[in-house]
Amino acid sequence: MEVLEYMINLFKIDQFDDSALKVILDKALVYDRIDLVQWLQQRFGRDRTLSLSPTLETLLEIAKKNSLRSLEFHFNSTKFTNMTNTHKLRTIHSIINKCYKSGLTRVIKLCADLIATISHQSDLAPQIDTNQSMIGLDDYVPKCLHQYEKAFHSVFGNRLGMLIMEQVGVVHKSLGVEAKHVIKGAELIDRHCLNDYIKYGATEWFLKAYSPSSLATNSSNYNTVLMEMAVIKSDKRALDALLANPFMTLPAKMESLSDQFINTVSTCSHPEWERLFDQYILIMLQGTKPELDVWQFDEIQHPSFLHKLIQCGKTTPSNLEPISQVRDSMESWLSKPWAMEMIQLLDQLTLLHPDIHLNILVTAIDDDITSLFHHYLPHISTMYNSRANSTASSIHCPLAPAPAPAPP
Repeated sequence: MEVLEYMINLFKIDQFDDSALKVILDKALVYDRIDLVQWLQQRFGRDRTLSLSPTLETLLEIAKKNSLRSLEFHFNSTKFTNMTNTHKLRTIHSIINKCYKSGLTRVIKLCADLIATISHQSDLAPQIDTNQSMIGLDDYVPKCLHQYEKAFHSVFGNRLGMLIMEQVGVVHKSLGVEAKHVIKGAELIDRHCLNDYIKYGATEWFLKAYSPSSLATNSSNYNTVLMEMAVIKSDKRALDALLANPFMTLPAKMESLSDQFINTVSTCSHPEWERLFDQYILIMLQGTKPELDVWQFDEIQHPSFLHKLIQCGKTTPSNLEPISQVRDSMESWLSKPWAMEMIQLLDQLTLLHPDIHLNILVTAIDDDITSLFHHYLPHISTMYNSRANSTASSIHCPLAPAPAPAPP
């Protein structure tokens, strides 16, 4: 405690950014040092709002360290108590499932008691068996009922059905859809896999086969696979069904936003993409600000997604290196009508290296993107001069003769 206090007092309050303070707070929680958390809140609370906001990944790390006091402190915090009961249960089920794998009985009892209390208040989830086997079933995917297989074959088993399915294959080939992204209906129904129903867009089959009552009878049905697939595929109806079940959640990751999530949702092509974004942030980050690395900004496909990040208070590491090369992910939107808006937004966020604009111009010429070319045309000489000056200043030739000394 004395060491931390001494180190903190060496600096002024305004020298600490929010991301640095969050790292210190999270570490204090992980190691069950509530005294440090409270001291930091008192130390910085007069000048800024320093609230506890651990992500799902941090909460699981706290549980893994058996930091019981930190969990109790978080569960009693205003941020957690203000969440909906369904989301509270979803978070606690994620924690208790982690503890079952390691046999952390104190944390299991704390979570089980809290689940019972919340369930009694809302009649949402069943009682938890704290004596169940310590197993991890994240990949558990329930099976479809036999009658759906029978119904499918009765409809598509005749000649007309076969002709229809053959034409579907012809359409896929004409559109250039790769074979790995296509599955035959008969094969899909034979596999009886809820995850595949979402993956291949068979939402009706998923909703008919998915049974909340059978999946939510005990925590051995805790699942992180189905909801992630529903988010990635922007399947609103499947996601709504899963969100109603507190045993369904997303896998905890180190990144604020996973690359797969950014690649799919940042296109903003689905009418419900903002709701998907909000639910993802709520579950993964427990409502805290997302923090992205530079390569993740490089993957964003639409300015609306950037606006959404700015709106929810996104943060970037202080040592973030700006984007200096035009990668494939950026080329995919440079030809879009919103390309200039994306470039201007990234510039405002200081995420673009000055030299990249010349690279964008070269790409615009190579790919015949006239809108970008006309935008950069008046600035070509300035960009070339800037690049030349930057290159010249960085050149060091050890074999060059030293300049003659100035005359006295």
